[in-house]
Amino acid sequence: MSVQCWAFEFLTANGAHPLGGLVGIPQPHFLAAGRETSTASGLASVSIQTDYSNIFAGGFRDGEFLLLDGETARHTVALVYRYNHCFQIAADFKQVNHRMGSLDNAIEKWHEFFQLPDAQRDQSERDRLLFIYESDGVSLTLDAPTRSLGDTTVQFAYHSDCGIGGTKLPGALWFAGVNLPSGSLEELSGSGEPALFFGLQSHGFAWGPQFTLGSRLGVLVPQQAEGLPGVSSLLAFGNIGLHWHPQWLAQRDIRLALQLDVHSPIYKSTLRELGNYTVQLAMGGTWNPSPSHEFSAAFLEDVAIDTTPDLVLHLQYRFTF
Repeated sequence: MSVQCWAFEFLTANGAHPLGGLVGIPQPHFLAAGRETSTASGLASVSIQTDYSNIFAGGFRDGEFLLLDGETARHTVALVYRYNHCFQIAADFKQVNHRMGSLDNAIEKWHEFFQLPDAQRDQSERDRLLFIYESDGVSLTLDAPTRSLGDTTVQFAYHSDCGIGGTKLPGALWFAGVNLPSGSLEELSGSGEPALFFGLQSHGFAWGPQFTLGSRLGVLVPQQAEGLPGVSSLLAFGNIGLHWHPQWLAQRDIRLALQLDVHSPIYKSTLRELGNYTVQLAMGGTWNPSPSHEFSAAFLEDVAIDTTPDLVLHLQYRFTF
């Protein structure tokens, strides 16, 4: 079976839990190489997305106590500009809202139907907001709804097939950037410290007419923020995405997507919610009603239990021009 390079763009869902989201794994907002010849007519885009999550998790071990019970809405506006095919700049601006739960009963029934672990949700107060972390010298508590700015991410990318320096890797993107501390640690919308990151995003590889595979791998270098548990000095993160273009949806410009999002532990903690590898599965799709308009939706589930929220709903609209 022949293998070809093809335009590939990831789902940009942000499925972190309230403490995991403070460090800020960058989202893959860049435009795919060759996009202007497939689904878009220009070199810039504006997108608006919402990621709504519900979590119930926590534990006590080796002097650390954690309870995460509530819901979070992350609203993101992302701007992307590509210059001369070779260079891109992207910036995303976030608003983070923590609120009392409203989906607890639905999630309990979901877990019961599929016989999934529920962390004894039915033994706790329903539809509340209570985020607590306590250890020696660190105490974080949020028990009232908040609405505040999150950290801002600015990143740059270079298309490797431009061949500067004689190096070519067809369709791949080298990227680097910084998280700027515009969020509030007190309201759990940001760490209060900058973080640098860099990595490589592949082109899509097509097997036959219906399937396309893409990947991304990067490293993030966070800073230890006062008031947070011990932060890892280096984080690895990655995504593997599979797009399916079924023939019965081809005329409607719809593609279905599966995506696995992974990163190494953010915190130096013995609690699995903070100190384990994070693995999350996104299931969704994208619809292009016209070359300039794109709608995406996805549902995210925690594969590594309690390292991400029990439920994340992702919705996005992108206008390309």
